[in-house]
Amino acid sequence: MILKIYRIATILGVPFILFYLNWRKGNGKEDNERINERFGISTSSRPSGTLIWLHAASVGEAISMLQLIDKLLKEHVNC
Repeated sequence: MILKIYRIATILGVPFILFYLNWRKGNGKEDNERINERFGISTSSRPSGTLIWLHAASVGEAISMLQLIDKLLKEHVNC
C-alpha cells in the first residue's frame, strides 16, 4: 500500500520537479549540460575494469570513507 502511494506521489510530483529544476537552471544553479544526471541519465560512458560506487551524504561521511578507499586501492591495484 505504501509503495503504491509513493509511486502515485512520484508521478504527480514530476511536473513540480521539472518546474523546480528549470527554475534552478534559469538562476544558474544547475549545469545545463548535466541536467539529465538528475534523472539518472549520464553522458559519460562507464569506465572499463572494476567499478566500486561509494555514497556519502555529508563531509564527515566522506572523510570517514578515506581509509576504506585506501584499502580498496591497495587490494585492487588495477582500479
